[in-house]
Amino acid sequence: MERFEIVKKLGRGSYGSAVAAMRKDTKELVVIKRVDMTEMDEAEKKQAMTEAALLNVLKHPGIIAYHEAFIEDDVLNIVMEYAERGDLQKAIRAQRKAGRHFSEDQILQWAAQLSLALQNIHAHHVLHRDLKTANCFLLASGVVKVGDFGIAKVLERTAAQANTQIGTPYFLSPEAVSAKPYGRASDVWGLGCVLFEVCSLRRVFTASSLLALVYKIVNEPVPEIPAHYSPELRDLVAAMLEKDADRRPSAADILAMPVMQRVLREMAGPAADADAEGGDE
Repeated sequence: MERFEIVKKLGRGSYGSAVAAMRKDTKELVVIKRVDMTEMDEAEKKQAMTEAALLNVLKHPGIIAYHEAFIEDDVLNIVMEYAERGDLQKAIRAQRKAGRHFSEDQILQWAAQLSLALQNIHAHHVLHRDLKTANCFLLASGVVKVGDFGIAKVLERTAAQANTQIGTPYFLSPEAVSAKPYGRASDVWGLGCVLFEVCSLRRVFTASSLLALVYKIVNEPVPEIPAHYSPELRDLVAAMLEKDADRRPSAADILAMPVMQRVLREMAGPAADADAEGGDE
């Protein structure tokens, strides 16, 4: 850790702790996730390092960049891109406190950015498994990026993770809470939960107990987002929150929807128009 200067603590999670740090040579700000490995044997430590390094495969503008991983004093340090504006959970809390909603244009841009990231993740035969607002990070530019996947798999080797249920599964799909296989459609449900919360400033389902929450996720109708949003956005969120996993669209299906195609063209801007006119293929 001598190459880094700790700037501030970012919090603790099931994995251990996270800090914002600055590289002493380049002055670049990064996030370092620190995992206590004292309960792991040598084979498990090696496997955890291998799995952390696999994050390097997932290079995409919509995914928080992985820089490196190293072990020091029985702590696995995973160095990743720093998101200046924190996560969507923090942004939603600020909007709720201010009594205002996000604009539809902003929500659709985030929906496109997150869907592109999810399409890329699935193209690499990887599942995120933990899509939620706390794992979607905002850069200073307002771009949103997916992060903290893969980490869960690396970290489930720690004793604390193995023996405790962390948090309440507000973002788990009907099939996941029913102990059915977790697949790509479950990630799409998670993305739908993220977008619902961005629109509504509240979770899809809430309950006073885990059992009651699971019952609602499996059996109760999904509520609609606020009526001031367009039918296109309401249909988009509803499609992602389809209870039947087989009927849920893939990330590619979502991006093919007319409303998403329009947003993608707007995001591409003049460059896309120039490519289309130039007939680059």
